[in-house]
Amino acid sequence: MAQTSIWHGDGTTNTWSVGGPANFQRLSGSTFSAVSFAQGDSVLFDDSGSNTPAVNISGNLTPGTVTVNANQAYTLGGTGTLSGAMTLTKSGSGTLTLSGVNTYTGATQVNGGALILTGTLSNTGGTITVGNGAILNISGATITTTTLHILSGGTLSGTGAITGTVSVDTGGVVTTGSALHSTFTGAGLVTINTGGNTFTTGNANSFNGFAGTLNLNSTGVGKLALNTAGQNFGAGATVNINSGSTLYMVSGTTISGTTFNLTGNGNTENLGALRLEGNTIGATSTINLLSNCTIGGNNTYSAIIGTIAGNGFGFTKVANNTFVLSGANTFTGTTSVSAGLLNLSNALALQNSTLAANSAFTNSGIIFSSTVSGNAFTL
Repeated sequence: MAQTSIWHGDGTTNTWSVGGPANFQRLSGSTFSAVSFAQGDSVLFDDSGSNTPAVNISGNLTPGTVTVNANQAYTLGGTGTLSGAMTLTKSGSGTLTLSGVNTYTGATQVNGGALILTGTLSNTGGTITVGNGAILNISGATITTTTLHILSGGTLSGTGAITGTVSVDTGGVVTTGSALHSTFTGAGLVTINTGGNTFTTGNANSFNGFAGTLNLNSTGVGKLALNTAGQNFGAGATVNINSGSTLYMVSGTTISGTTFNLTGNGNTENLGALRLEGNTIGATSTINLLSNCTIGGNNTYSAIIGTIAGNGFGFTKVANNTFVLSGANTFTGTTSVSAGLLNLSNALALQNSTLAANSAFTNSGIIFSSTVSGNAFTL
């Protein structure tokens, strides 16, 4: 029969192995006695145990449950593996660092403090839940899970890679800077920091069911690339493309019900803060210009049917694709064309904007597919 063993450790090697050092305490009657770990035992780490050096997992361990309820920090390291159907529960204000290759299939519940994953967790049969006030940090880790659920007040951070569904409740926060081969759902906040890298999601439905807010931050040539056919955003989503960042969409879909907030001119590739190649911004989507911005793409045809808005701000059409403006836009800044073609197919496409183009339209041009009305054209 499985029993609960409380970690004590020896403060020297702190080895956790099957039948190894008697580094656990178990209550027998009214007294505790030192015991070795047996497979299937439920294990508790609290503030009474040794946390220096790190707990040295040795061999393939299959505990029934592992509970870390402590305000002090623990590291579960070594060359061994936590496997089987065990569950992991992290409570208390302390930090738990889990390294190595772990393959257990039970649920992981982070109720308090922080769980830092630095190795591999192939939790294919279970779910990972991060509760209010708790943090899951995937610091270079690789995680495979069925569902990673960020509850309101919970946070997912770090630069690891996740495969599975990431569900973000309203009030939940995801801040990451690496590859997510994931499907995002919910209405929380996701912040992607690409740095100077191209961030790809690798999943055709990555954001299709996501109705929350996506913040995009990049430097250099960094960008978020939605480059798998069918990729989209869920109705009600807001995408903030911050200064120096580029959203690159080449998935061939129509984006409906999404609000895009653009700031700045995108990354140093100079292909636009919003780079569309074969995509259409649908009639129920809105692009808000929060500064003078760039929109572009390479060698393709893209359309903006939804409304472009912005008080005092305009945009420059960059790169050598063709952009069609089909909506009745309300932005009041200047529209410029530095490369490619801008096709005005709605009489009110530039109703409040002043149109300016580069000298002699070298490598650029404007197509009037409709009788356009509005402000002055400066050519």
